[in-house]
Amino acid sequence: AAADASVEEPAPSLADRHPAAQSACLDAVAAQTNVDRATLTVTEVLWAEAGVGVTITVPGADAPWSCLSDEAGNVQGAAYTGSEGAL
Repeated sequence: AAADASVEEPAPSLADRHPAAQSACLDAVAAQTNVDRATLTVTEVLWAEAGVGVTITVPGADAPWSCLSDEAGNVQGAAYTGSEGAL
């Protein structure tokens, strides 16, 4: 019997989405926060025409960091999303 063409492929796991952008953003946030990269957690990865948005949780921070990179891992910016001075 032929395979059912309507079966959807499972969505790629978060870690598989735009790995170069994730890695570059983790490096950028680790550098800006002076926090060990291994303790950071990627919580969301979204692609848009402007680039790949990566949301990263930093231990002890009240809000996540937001990073924008291209798919090749060229970071365009990383910023804390909470109130200034809260970190």
